Amino acid sequence: MQERGRIHVEGVFDVVGEPLRNAVTGDEHRVRIDLPHGFEYELAEVGSGTSRSQGNIALDLKGTYAQFARLHMNNQ
Repeated sequence: MQERGRIHVEGVFDVVGEPLRNAVTGDEHRVRIDLPHGFEYELAEVGSGTSRSQGNIALDLKGTYAQFARLHMNNQ
């Protein structure tokens, strides 16, 4: 199974990340980006994102690009 994520901040924003779906079967479709010498990350999974914000800039985005990765936040 591919990664999933959800973030909710009351009155500010909601973000959901899900696996991509095969257009024919509807099954989860796994897509990866492999950067063996990447400085931000080495492996990421591509998904579908939905975002809604209620702040100064109101957004309602469905089926947009999402990425799941463990980021390198230091020099290691």
